[in-house]
Amino acid sequence: MRVVHLFRGFHDYIRELVNEESEIADVHVILSETDRAIAKEFSAGVHVHQIPLPRVRSPFNILYLRRLRKLVSELNPDVLHLQSGLVWEYGVLARRRFSPVVLTVHDVVEHPSWGGWTSAPQFMSRVAVRTADAVIVHGQFNRELLLKRHKDVLPGRVYSLNHGVISRYGEGRARRNVPRGSGNILFFGRIDKYKGLKYLLNAVQRLRPQFPELSVVVAGAVKRPEYCEILRKENPDISFRLGYQSRDMVENLFRWADVLALPYLEASQSGVLQIAVAFGLPVVATNVGAIPEAITDSMNGRLVPAGDSESLAAAIADLLTDTETRGRIIDTLRTQRNGKFSWSSIARKTMDIYREVINIHPIGSRVPGAEAGSWK
Repeated sequence: MRVVHLFRGFHDYIRELVNEESEIADVHVILSETDRAIAKEFSAGVHVHQIPLPRVRSPFNILYLRRLRKLVSELNPDVLHLQSGLVWEYGVLARRRFSPVVLTVHDVVEHPSWGGWTSAPQFMSRVAVRTADAVIVHGQFNRELLLKRHKDVLPGRVYSLNHGVISRYGEGRARRNVPRGSGNILFFGRIDKYKGLKYLLNAVQRLRPQFPELSVVVAGAVKRPEYCEILRKENPDISFRLGYQSRDMVENLFRWADVLALPYLEASQSGVLQIAVAFGLPVVATNVGAIPEAITDSMNGRLVPAGDSESLAAAIADLLTDTETRGRIIDTLRTQRNGKFSWSSIARKTMDIYREVINIHPIGSRVPGAEAGSWK
C-alpha cells in the first residue's frame, strides 16, 4: 500500500507515525520549505519529496498548488493522509479523483488564545472535514464534538485513535522516591491563554510551606512575552526558560522533573503528556477534553478540576510524597508506552482505516494492493 502524507507542523506526531508506517507500507511525505528540517528525522524507509511552499500564511502558496497536485498524481497513492493545520494544501481536495483522503484533526475547535491562529481557519477545516473519506481524532470526546459541529458528516467516517508516545527526546523512568520537602515540577510547551499557567503558580505558593526545597521550571514558546515577564517578577523563585527548547534541553528537563503539570483550562489532547509517557514521568492534568481518556486517576497520573489551584497543589503533593501511588503510576506508564500508546499499535489501526476507505472509495477496488491483508 502506498501512503502519501501532507502536513504543516505536528513534527513529533508525524515523525513517529510515518516511521512506524514505513515498516509495513510504502510511505511518502511531501515537505514544505518550513518543514524541511524534519527530513533528517525520518527513517530510511520513508520517501521524502520537497516543494518550496512558503510559510503557511503567505498567499504565494497558491502558486504551488498545481505543482503539488501534479506531484501527488504522479505518486499515485492508495491513500492521501492530511493533517489539520494545513491551509492551501486543502486545495488538492478540489481535484482529487486519484485516491481516497484521510484527515487527522488534532484540534476540533480552536484553543482560546491571545491572538493569531491556533489552527487552520475554521472555514478551511470545515471543507476538509466534509470532503475527506475518513477523519481521525484523538479520543471519543473529540469524536463526539466533531460530529456535533459537523452534522453532515456520517458517524461511520469518524475514527478515534490514541495520540501515541513521543519518544524522539528519549525514554526513561522518573525516580520513585523524592527527598522529603523537595521536588522538581515542570510546565512545558507553548504558553498561551488556555494553558492555565497562573493556576500552577498559585498552586506552587500553596506548596512552599510543605516543600521548601521545591524547584519549578516553566519552559516553552510564549504568545505574550510581556505576560510572562509579569509572572516572572511576581514569582522570582520560579525559573522561566522561554522560547525554543532544543532537543537536548527537552530531554534534560524531562529527566530532571519529578512531576509534569498540565493545568489546562481547555484541551483536545496533549502531545506534551505523551513525552511524559516516554520518560515514565508522573503527570497532574486537568480533566478537560480527551485528557481523561488518556489518564486514569491514580493509575497513570492524577486528574484535577480545571482552574482549581488547591486541588492541583494537593495532587502534586501526593505525587511527591506517596511512594506507593507514585511507583504504581511510573510502572503503568512504562507498560502503556509499549502497549496502549505504542506506535506499532497505532500505525496498524491507522492502516486498518486506510484499507476501509480504499475498499469503499469509488476507485478503491481498482487500486493494486488495496485488498484487506495486502500491506507492502
